[in-house]
Amino acid sequence: MLFSISNFFKCPDALDKFHNCGFLSSYLDSFAQWMAKQQFADFTIRSHITNVAHLSYSLNGIIPDIEDFNDHVQTFLFKHIPSCKCNGWKQRRQTRSVSYSLNRFKDYLFDCHGLDFKADNLAYSKIHHEYLSWLSEKFELENSTIKIRSDYLKQFLQWYKQTSNYQQLQALNPYDVESFFIKATSHWATAYKRSLQATLRSFFDFCHQRGYIRQNLHCSLPVIKTYRLSEVPKKIDDNQALKLIDRIDRTTDSGKRTYAIVQILYTYGVRGCQLRALKLSDLDWHKDQIHFPAVKGGKSCCFPLSAEVGNALVDYLKNARKKCGYPQVFLTLRAPFTPLTKSRTLSQIIRSAMLKAGIKSPTKGAHSFRHGFVSRMLNQGESLKHIADLVGHKHIATTFIYTKIDFNSLAQVALELPEVEYETD
Repeated sequence: MLFSISNFFKCPDALDKFHNCGFLSSYLDSFAQWMAKQQFADFTIRSHITNVAHLSYSLNGIIPDIEDFNDHVQTFLFKHIPSCKCNGWKQRRQTRSVSYSLNRFKDYLFDCHGLDFKADNLAYSKIHHEYLSWLSEKFELENSTIKIRSDYLKQFLQWYKQTSNYQQLQALNPYDVESFFIKATSHWATAYKRSLQATLRSFFDFCHQRGYIRQNLHCSLPVIKTYRLSEVPKKIDDNQALKLIDRIDRTTDSGKRTYAIVQILYTYGVRGCQLRALKLSDLDWHKDQIHFPAVKGGKSCCFPLSAEVGNALVDYLKNARKKCGYPQVFLTLRAPFTPLTKSRTLSQIIRSAMLKAGIKSPTKGAHSFRHGFVSRMLNQGESLKHIADLVGHKHIATTFIYTKIDFNSLAQVALELPEVEYETD
């Protein structure tokens, strides 16, 4: 069956607007057909078509060269969208959702027209790639950590490219660095600020060593005051966790996936990234075991496959997980059915489930179950060494933070001091 935008938009005015939006209008019908073949939801197709047409309209008749297309996309995202006043176009101020639409359009251009707008089109791509190689060779960082550093650096380099009008990094100054950091992190939590700070510090060290910048701008970043072990770990209460599990609606595909996710997080206390990386081959049905890969320099974990987790996984895999070529257990519910690559996606799943169930918890992310698991083990009298092995901590010192929430476990690390007799007057 052939699809066109008329399959998804019935209003004549809307169709006329799309057909006259500019040079990208000729791609919209085949873009809609490409998405339909990949089983995108109708709502998603309409959203992507609208955002691409808006980009085309914003160019005011300009037909950019292929090598300049990414630059126009970035200008549209970061300059046009925040202050859009286009007549007849909805003001979609959520840059992230518009960016997602344009990335899907780039995927379509590559698949159907052989146009690759993702390879080496990043601002300062040569330096960016050199920096990532430097991180891997010098610090032997995990691939997941390098990916995080790469994403943070993309934000900075793209911002600098837009504000400096393509100047070399030699022109970078402390004011630029401070301005970007303050603006970018104005609504960020401390942990995210520290991650960006660590990325930029190491990047400036690298650039100074290689001669890309005259002075090391390491110290230009604002100081973020943090105190080690200053806070008690935020966890979901055990009763609240069980209440959440009981209230998840397992009659829908979404509920089956959420139920399996929460059962795993509650039962094993693994990190969210371990759950997202879980593959079908990690489930050993013959031995009733489940294996979680090592992350963050820790140790891999292997657990018995409990009946609750096993039944939840069987229900999800048989009745909710779409058939595709990806080896990961947990996939998105909408086409093109990809793995849950971003931590915020998993956090949104957990948060949504908690809100629907009326669960009150100091934190609503996947990590709250990990803290809850360790607390449960401490309350059951397990040793810190055993708990460190269960959660994959490479060093037992990492587990010490949890002793702040269980005073009984402090006896395990208490010093045996001799009794002292005091003389009274």
